[in-house]
Amino acid sequence: MFDFFGLCAQELPAYLYVNKRTELIYQRFYFIKRLRLAIEILQESPIWDMHFDQLDPLIFQNGLIQGAVIEMKKTGLINPISNLWDAFESYQHLYDSVFVQEYISLICIIYMMQKSYYISYKSVSIEYLLSYLDYCLDGYNGYNSSFDYDRRERLIEGQMVTDYVAKRYFIIKRLHKVVYFFNNCCCDELFVRSFAISRQFINQDIEHFQHARIREILKLISDNYSFEPLLEGWRECLQYRYLSDDQFINELIRGFLLFYKIFLLEYSFKKVDRQIISLMNYVLALYESINTLPLDEMLDMLDIITEELIAIQLRQDTEGQRGRFIYY
Repeated sequence: MFDFFGLCAQELPAYLYVNKRTELIYQRFYFIKRLRLAIEILQESPIWDMHFDQLDPLIFQNGLIQGAVIEMKKTGLINPISNLWDAFESYQHLYDSVFVQEYISLICIIYMMQKSYYISYKSVSIEYLLSYLDYCLDGYNGYNSSFDYDRRERLIEGQMVTDYVAKRYFIIKRLHKVVYFFNNCCCDELFVRSFAISRQFINQDIEHFQHARIREILKLISDNYSFEPLLEGWRECLQYRYLSDDQFINELIRGFLLFYKIFLLEYSFKKVDRQIISLMNYVLALYESINTLPLDEMLDMLDIITEELIAIQLRQDTEGQRGRFIYY
């Protein structure tokens, strides 16, 4: 049998292959996204200025990390971690895997000290440490979660990290207009007062979602009569959490489609508009089949819906109609 794909792979020029440096750049980009919020909290909150007597620089191998710990013990300040962050964020020490692992571990240990919890960083993966940081950051953001001790995902390395990071970057860019529209609707006071979310629709649809985090978000939506908790899922997407979890992304996208579904149903009850009704029927049909759609088609459909809503807004503005439903 003729192996077309094998022949193509053999004939690909060398410059099209992802080399080790590119893989490490993507990996560092991923770590920066995962760590940025943790660093910002460390830099902004005075509670981190403390005595670090229990820190032992000898548990680390990298000289920069050891020096930072010694300085922290001496001054009682968190500044050395911020100084190292400048180097980390500027992609210095790209090939030094020990520096990368120990810097992430040091940040995690600082948060562990606040929780009176400690585990040897050498006995767990980097993904485990990042998951623990997520748990700590959720607490600072007012989200009460429990740390899943069994969530010890292996570090995504090599070509996989390049693919996953590129895919997440692509999804973030594709959803930008959708989220901008959504955010303006949720945050506008006039819209919030005029838009009564039906708990019945939310409770019916929760059963069709399987991802634990998305189900938690939908429960908050139902309890608070607001779609704003969906923005928390978006922020986690921006932090590159659940990087290899396709179900999280697919159901997050479906959550935005659920917003459009309820939004259009609510509005169609208040005002008869043929364009709105036509778009609502399109959304309802799409929603029923979304589980069978590839990612690219789902994103295309969200683009179409968003652009249609913007077009309706422009038409209403031109006609001088009152009672606009989009505050965009």
